[in-house]
Amino acid sequence: MPQVRVSGSYNPAPYDYDGMHSFQSRSSDGFGGRMNDKVNAALKNFYTTNKLNPTITAINVEMSDIKWEVKWEVLIEESKDGRAYVGLTSRGGAGGVAYVDGNSGAPGQYKTKVEGLKSELGDPKLEVKQVYDFTFIPTRPGNVKKVRQIFGIYTNPKRYPPFTTSPQNSTGTVIDSTTNKPIQGIKIEKVIPPANTPDNTKVNPSYNLINSDPPKF
Repeated sequence: MPQVRVSGSYNPAPYDYDGMHSFQSRSSDGFGGRMNDKVNAALKNFYTTNKLNPTITAINVEMSDIKWEVKWEVLIEESKDGRAYVGLTSRGGAGGVAYVDGNSGAPGQYKTKVEGLKSELGDPKLEVKQVYDFTFIPTRPGNVKKVRQIFGIYTNPKRYPPFTTSPQNSTGTVIDSTTNKPIQGIKIEKVIPPANTPDNTKVNPSYNLINSDPPKF
C-alpha cells in the first residue's frame, strides 16, 4: 500500500519556548516550521494521485532545548475508516503546567480551533480526529515547565469526497465515490512522494502510534 513520509525542522531562538511549538507559524512574527502547509500538500497529493483516502498514521516529534531545534516527521497511508483526511492542524502552549494544560493553553486553544474549522472551510460535514498529544519537559531552569502541542486531522468532503476503501492488496480496482464507477488497473504498491519533496526520509522507530478514539475535552 502507498506510504508517504513528510519531514521538516526549524530552529527557534535560544530560550524561545513559544517558538519551540510554532509548528506552523506564530501570529506575532510569522515564525514557524510550516508543518501544516507541507503535510496538507502531501495529503491532498496522496488523494489526487492514488485515488485513495489519506490519513496520518504516525507522527514523531523531537524537541531539544540544548540545540534549540525541532524535528518532525509524519507518515501518510490509506485511511481505514472510509474518511479522507486532507488536513492537519494543531494548537499548543508553553509555560507553567497549570497554564499549558488549562483552557487558555493547549486543550482550550485546540478546542477553539477545531470548532471553527467547519465555518473556516465552509464545509458543514467536516470531521476532526485528534491524533497526537505531544509533551516536552524543558531541561533548562526557568518559568517554562512544559511545552504541549495537540494535533488533529480533518476531512473536507465538500472539496475532497471520500473514495470507497480499496481492497487490501497491491493492485486492484478502486471505486470513485464521486462517479460510482471503477477505476481500472490502479497500481497502489508504489510510493509516490509529494511534489518537491524528496522521498529519502527514514521511518523513525520511535513513531507514536495513533489512538482511534481521541480524548474528549
